[in-house]
Amino acid sequence: MNELNTSVLVIDDEEMVRDNIEDILVPRGISQEQYDISNAVNVLFDAPATLLAPRTRNIPVFTVNKASNGMEGVQKVRKAVEEGRPYAVIFLDMRMPGINGLETAIEIRKYDIKAEIVFITAYSDCSIEEIVEQAGQNVGCHCKPYASEEIIQIATKAVTDYNKLRNLEKLIESISSIGLNSNQLNSLLKNILDQLAGSLESDMALLGKLHDGFVYEKILSIGAFEEKINLEELITRVKNTPIERDEVIQIDELVLARMENYSVFAILKKHERLKTEKMYMLKLFVQNAAQAIRNAELNEKLIQKEKLSAVGQVLAMVMHDLRSPIKNIKLITGLMRDEGQAGEMVDLIDESAEQASKIFDDFLDFIKETRITKVSGKC
Repeated sequence: MNELNTSVLVIDDEEMVRDNIEDILVPRGISQEQYDISNAVNVLFDAPATLLAPRTRNIPVFTVNKASNGMEGVQKVRKAVEEGRPYAVIFLDMRMPGINGLETAIEIRKYDIKAEIVFITAYSDCSIEEIVEQAGQNVGCHCKPYASEEIIQIATKAVTDYNKLRNLEKLIESISSIGLNSNQLNSLLKNILDQLAGSLESDMALLGKLHDGFVYEKILSIGAFEEKINLEELITRVKNTPIERDEVIQIDELVLARMENYSVFAILKKHERLKTEKMYMLKLFVQNAAQAIRNAELNEKLIQKEKLSAVGQVLAMVMHDLRSPIKNIKLITGLMRDEGQAGEMVDLIDESAEQASKIFDDFLDFIKETRITKVSGKC
């Protein structure tokens, strides 16, 4: 099991706020181990129970880093991503010297689109619409003053959601390299699409293919979406969208991936607004699903070719074994003539044996891939 990422970054120009959030998330009370030992001693010596208890086991063990301004915070985010230890949640003040909170969030998104950003501020300098428009939808806001329980709840939920999506991300990335047949692959894709739709808070989704010539083929769906889809509109969008092979693009609620001979697409319920990080997840799913579908098709073609090859080898053996008995028919009819049994029926047997012998020779030449020589004939 992968270790949870519980890393938190607090960006605030007020040292008291930074330290306060750190104290809330990383309390300096006794550890669980110390608490268990203390309880055992109390029971053994019949002493009163300890008044100061550690936090519940359901709360993650957070690690907290701090930055006193926006640029320092951006540098910490960049460095964390480069070192493979990104932050799961970032608490960010709106009003700070230098670049403000919104500008800091915009810069952070250049390095990390996955972390949950939570603005902690006493001011309403920007509307939520402005924040979403400029920093993406993967953000939240909470007003000062705040209670300790609120900070713990926000951090816990953000960390939990972050790690669920990371696990789903790894599962999505693995599907393109797993060797499955079509039925097995569709079951796996259905399971992943269910999880992905749940994380995107959508109760309807569709995964399908548009072949060259824009012929629609359903792969799988969630909810009664297929009945509601406007195929003409979908085909029009695809026709009017220039897309290169193996490229993945988004057009509103449609995500499209172009393969060699067809396009794979996923659609969410219309008007769903996707967070930046979750839009990335949907694109990642379509990209890997398309590759997995192509792999499954190639695998099935290879299996089919192997089966045909095996059938061909068996037929070659059968035909080779039957060749001698058929060629012996002419020897038998020759002996019959020598014994005075010549007649129209014997001539017919000879003719049929000659035809069968040619068919066998042609088939064996085909199996051996003998070069075919063109011969002119009369009609």
